[in-house]
Amino acid sequence: MMHLLDNVERGIVRLAQWLCYASVFSLVLLTLVITLGVFMRYAFNAPLTWTDEIAKYCLVAIIFFGLTHTLQSGGHIQVDVLLNLAPLRVQNLLAVLRYGAGLFFSVVFAHACLLRFLHFWTFGVISQGDMATKLYIPATPLLIGSGMFLLLTGVKFLQSVIHLAQRGAH
Repeated sequence: MMHLLDNVERGIVRLAQWLCYASVFSLVLLTLVITLGVFMRYAFNAPLTWTDEIAKYCLVAIIFFGLTHTLQSGGHIQVDVLLNLAPLRVQNLLAVLRYGAGLFFSVVFAHACLLRFLHFWTFGVISQGDMATKLYIPATPLLIGSGMFLLLTGVKFLQSVIHLAQRGAH
């Protein structure tokens, strides 16, 4: 079972790497759009009305495409000073509790993102900005990022349970 979970985790990590590239691309695009907007406003006194909307969409993509990579690399916020002082058995139990709480959060979060995406898709909701963007398009990173985060959190939870069952009692 652990071998299967490790293979699934490797697949998720590969996909997360591609999402990380998409996140970096969104960061570069965000920088270019904001720079262009500032330049046009101050150099030519001709502000571009669409730059703020694109910047918001880029920011969403940066965050959600980076969620899974951040979890995999251990970059999410945690306080491990006391955890490192605890016995190994307690550390294993706390890992199960941590990933269990994360799994609960990620299920609720992915469900909310899916509902929002389906609402935008079904009712053809468009943005109020000058671009009149169909909102399911910028909601796609929410759906992909939260889904990938849910998958990896689920795998991490199962791995921690198996690890606790195998080694936690020793």
